[in-house]
Formats: sequence, C-alpha cells, structure tokens
Amino acid sequence: MGERESLSKEHKEYTADIIIRDAKIQAAVYAATNEVNVLEALLTEQVFKDEQHVKTVPLVVFEDFMQSKVKAKTRRRVINSSGIEIADWAGGPDDVLAKIDQLLKARAA
Repeated sequence: MGERESLSKEHKEYTADIIIRDAKIQAAVYAATNEVNVLEALLTEQVFKDEQHVKTVPLVVFEDFMQSKVKAKTRRRVINSSGIEIADWAGGPDDVLAKIDQLLKARAA
C-alpha cells in the first residue's frame, strides 16, 4: 500500500491518493474532495484500461455523494463509467474498506 506513488513505472505521472496492490490488481483510491481528483480517476481509467501486467481499478471515495462539492456532471460521468468503482464514506470507514477488499477479490478473478 502506498500514498501518492506512481501507478506504474511507465506512467510515473499518474498517481492516486492511496494505492492498494496485489499481485495482479491494484486499487487506485481517489478522495472525491475536489473536481480534480475525480477527473484524475476518470483519466486513470482511460489510460490503464488495457494494461496487461497489473490491472488498475480506480476507486472514487466520496465523503457524502449527495452533498459533494464535485459537479453533478462529473459525478454522473463516474457513475456511468464501467471501469470505476465508487464508495461513500458516509457509510463509514468499514464499508469503504469492505468495498476495497471485495473489489480486489472480484476483479482479480
């Protein structure tokens, strides 16, 4: 697990708030505290969607999805993206951690 590390050696300019790695998959966690972080997650999905060595799955964590400072248009883009996972901190940290664990197990299979 790392904070603000690069997602790959080939793309050092792409980072995430937290990266949780397994042998075949990594969750790139982005705190949806501002528009830029969410847009970075959308970009990460596009850049890494065909990566062969380690699958990268962006996970956007909202503090409160409905009361977010992120524009509604950007939230819709995230919801409609098939490659991005969403978690809501309003459910508590245990829910977010459970979602990450479930994500890593399901997508690695």
